[in-house]
Amino acid sequence: SRGLGDVYKRQQCLHFNFSSQRAKDVLAARIKSGHFKVPHDVSAEYIKQMQAESKQESIDKRTGRVSLKWLASGNNSHMWDCSCMAVIFAMIHRMI
Repeated sequence: SRGLGDVYKRQQCLHFNFSSQRAKDVLAARIKSGHFKVPHDVSAEYIKQMQAESKQESIDKRTGRVSLKWLASGNNSHMWDCSCMAVIFAMIHRMI
């Protein structure tokens, strides 16, 4: 049996750095423009999770500068996060 420390084949893994704020901006723009489609019969929970974050003014405690950032409302936002990951995938593969 294979132990946790056993390495049978060395594989490489791609690593991507991305801006979640930018991904959320792109997703929000695509939703607003009608370029992000969802089935008409999605659940109320899906809609709630897709609306769980909004762009709000935020003050940087260190500099005192005000900026707009995506902030969570406290509700689950799993569907929003999954949709952002789909946007990132599409951007990496130059689909959008």
